[in-house]
Amino acid sequence: MINDDYDEDSHIYEYDADCEGANVASWYIFNEWTDFEDVAKKKEILEDLFSIGLSSIITLFYRLSLRANTPTDVYYEKGDHPHPAIRILYTTHMYFERVRHGLTNIVELDYERIISNAKIISNAVLLSNNVKFDYDKILETNYDSITAYIEKLHEGVLKKENSVLVYLHKNPA
Repeated sequence: MINDDYDEDSHIYEYDADCEGANVASWYIFNEWTDFEDVAKKKEILEDLFSIGLSSIITLFYRLSLRANTPTDVYYEKGDHPHPAIRILYTTHMYFERVRHGLTNIVELDYERIISNAKIISNAVLLSNNVKFDYDKILETNYDSITAYIEKLHEGVLKKENSVLVYLHKNPA
């Protein structure tokens, strides 16, 4: 069960850690793909690899929410971790920011295909365990408040000198 006590710093540092995890995961997939033989270095293969990576992130956050007995209603200033739906949205954004940054002028990806396949994979994994997660409905109902909260977390992390995102802003690749 989520504790009603709110730890803002914990939410901010979770945001920072999640974004860095997404950054590293997408960068790793891209780097592995660049080492493929030319015959295997196809756009669709890269999209599939990104779909699998993203589905892992979605499934992980949802699994963590089940372990914590997280309510399905999106919460904001509660507990020591942001709601899984919030974490999935900002992590997906960071995942694709790194992809776009790394792939500039290399290959044009179909991001809708990647997201669609990631949802199919994560839903299949969750449904195989009798778990239903209607992320689209959560987003449809809460998108504005979720994005406002993500902006608050982002502003908070930029004030933390020891955050990974601050370091990356000061030391771009």
